[in-house]
Amino acid sequence: QDLAIPIFKQISMCTLSESQDVSASSFDFLMNPDILPILTRYSHILYPIIMDPVTRAAKTHWDECTQTNALVTLQILSEIDQKAYSRATEVYKNRKYSKCQSFKAFKDGWAAVFDAAKSADRSITSINMDILRDRVLTKI
Repeated sequence: QDLAIPIFKQISMCTLSESQDVSASSFDFLMNPDILPILTRYSHILYPIIMDPVTRAAKTHWDECTQTNALVTLQILSEIDQKAYSRATEVYKNRKYSKCQSFKAFKDGWAAVFDAAKSADRSITSINMDILRDRVLTKI
């Protein structure tokens, strides 16, 4: 168990690699029939580690094949242990919600700064927080 946690953290992060080969190899590892018993035995520990990066790969990876591999991996994980999968999904959703709330507070704070700057200098016309929001929220 102690060895599995750092290994699965690293493999999970590799699912997000820009290199299609690295990403594909990480999914091959996760779905290896010899690894599935470890995933089954320690699902309550490993699923929270795996879910976040694999879910992000399914949604945002540039390579369509990697997205498909991620979706297949999520499906198989849900079939292995539905209860652990549901808990890990809930943790992921709560983390995402918390991140969204934090960004909203951040954005509101900068909107107040912008309004103060705009009232002091009428040449300031707009602020675009969408680029920053997209960067922050894709790192969930």
